[in-house]
Amino acid sequence: MALSSPSPASSLVQPPSSSLTPAQVLKRDIPWETYMTAKDGPAYIRTFVTMLLRMSKEETIEYILAVMDDLLNGEYILLLSNRNDFIVDKSSRILALILSSRPKDEEARASDGSGVSVATGVEDVLQRFVTWLCSQLRHSSHTSKAVAGAVNCLSVLLREVAVRAMFIRQEGLKYLSVLITPASSLQQMQLLYEAILCVWLLTFYEGAAQQFGSTQVIPGLIDVAKNSTKEKVTRVAILSLKNLLQKANFGNVMVDSGLPKVVQVLKMQAWADEDLKDALDSLEESLRVNIKVLSSFEQYRKEVLSGSLEWTPMHKDVSFWSENIKHFEEHDFEVRIAALHMCEETDVPA
Repeated sequence: MALSSPSPASSLVQPPSSSLTPAQVLKRDIPWETYMTAKDGPAYIRTFVTMLLRMSKEETIEYILAVMDDLLNGEYILLLSNRNDFIVDKSSRILALILSSRPKDEEARASDGSGVSVATGVEDVLQRFVTWLCSQLRHSSHTSKAVAGAVNCLSVLLREVAVRAMFIRQEGLKYLSVLITPASSLQQMQLLYEAILCVWLLTFYEGAAQQFGSTQVIPGLIDVAKNSTKEKVTRVAILSLKNLLQKANFGNVMVDSGLPKVVQVLKMQAWADEDLKDALDSLEESLRVNIKVLSSFEQYRKEVLSGSLEWTPMHKDVSFWSENIKHFEEHDFEVRIAALHMCEETDVPA
C-alpha cells in the first residue's frame, strides 16, 4: 500500500477528530523512522502492532487504524479463497488478530449481541469472516490444518459478544462439539484446548444455551475432564462445566453423564492451578444440590408416570415446585401431560 505525504499547507490545519475521514488521516506525514529501526519485515509488523497497543499519540493511532480499515475494506479477505494452504492459514490468523485489536463499540449498541449491525465496513468483514470460519469447521476433517486454523481464529474472536452471536446464529457450536473428545497427540491436544477455550467463551453468552442442550458438548467436556493428561485442558473443561451448571439447567445432563464421580476423582489429584481447585470445589457443591433436587423430582416423576401419585408433604412444599419447574419441560413435557391426565380422570390434585 502506497502512503502519500501531505503538502506543507495541508498539515497546518487539522480538522477535529470527530470529522476526520480515512483519506485525511492517510495523508498525514507520520515519522516512521522514529518508530522503525529494524529493516526486516517481521520486525516492522511487530512494531506496527506494538504501536497500536501502546501508542499514546492520537494522530499516529488514527493513522494506523485508518490503514487497517482501508486494508479490511479492500481485497484482503479474498486471500481466504487462495488455493495455497499456507497463504490461507496465515491470512486468516492475521485477519483475526487485526479484527480483535480494533476499537469496539458493539457492546455499547447491544449488550446481548442481538442488535449488532454488520452491514458495512469492518463489521461486514467480521460477519463474512465468521461465516468462512464456520464453513471450515463444517466441511473439513477435524484433523486438518484448516480446522486447526479456524479454531485458533475463533479462540481470539469469540471474546466479543457480537462474534458469539454471529457464531451461534450459524450453529457453530454443533461443529465445535465434534472436536470435544480426548486427544491422543500433542497436535490434537492443542486443537482440543483451543476448541474448549471457544466453548468456555460461549458459556458466557446466554444465547448459546439452546445449542449447548442440543449437542454433545457437555458429555464431551466430561469425557475430556476424565481422561485428559494436560492440566490446562482439564482446567478449561472444568471451568466450562462450572459456568454451564451455574448459568443454565444442565444439572440433570451432568449427573446422568457421571460428572459427580469425575469431580471426586479429580479432587484427589494434586493440581497446581488454584482456579481449577476452586472450580472443582464449586462443582462438587453445586452437583450435590442438583442431585438432591433431581432425586426428589425423580420420585415425583415415577409416581406420575405410574399413575399412583401420593399427595405427600413434599408435593405441598413451595420450594419443590420452584426448584423443579423447569424439569416439567423435559422429554416433551411428559410429566406435565401425565399429571394433567390424572387430574382429568381422578380429580386428584397433582
